Amino acid sequence: MMNTFEKIICRAGLGLVLGGVLLSVVLTQDGAKAAGWPAQSSPAASNITPTDKQFIEEAADGELAEVELGKLALRKANSHHVKDFGQRMITDHSAANQQIKKLAARKGVSIPHDLGKDNKMIRDRLEKLSGSQFDNAYMAEMLKDHKKDVESFRQQSRGANDNEVKNFAARTFPTLQSHLKEAEMIATDLTAGHARKKPSAAIAQTHQSTMPSKAATKAR
Repeated sequence: MMNTFEKIICRAGLGLVLGGVLLSVVLTQDGAKAAGWPAQSSPAASNITPTDKQFIEEAADGELAEVELGKLALRKANSHHVKDFGQRMITDHSAANQQIKKLAARKGVSIPHDLGKDNKMIRDRLEKLSGSQFDNAYMAEMLKDHKKDVESFRQQSRGANDNEVKNFAARTFPTLQSHLKEAEMIATDLTAGHARKKPSAAIAQTHQSTMPSKAATKAR
């Protein structure tokens, strides 16, 4: 057993250790300012705005949706072009999903781990289709989604307040443009392939805004 002197030494040593820990905590937080030292910000601290936060949340939901719908395309599509597109969606958007997860964690933004309500409805609707019906409906959704995504990522690549958010949008933007271009080509091929049958109204309506009108062509 320790004698009185040893107990006093142990208590003094413990007090010094605890005091050092407390001083360290104080100086690395509010005490750093008083000491004239630069304060360290937490990983979540940033220049993120509500718009940036909303972009991260919607992008995360979109990445999940593209992967899930891509898996459907592999199982249910009739056209090998549609199947190939679905595989590209799985590959590219799985990679982007990992990036958005890390970005969200650094910015302290909670993101969904499952599809949002709207995307669940789209998935459930496509799940009931197969063959050419699935091809037309799936590519119509891909055209609509990627038009929206290209515009959203374009805006954030230029105007996001947080630099990391802006950089993520700028890096991903060219890939989304490539997806949209490929979706337009596949949609055109599907429509042309059904020219003698009843064309896909969904694809024709979605694709129409990307094609110049006859009047505009003549004006040129």
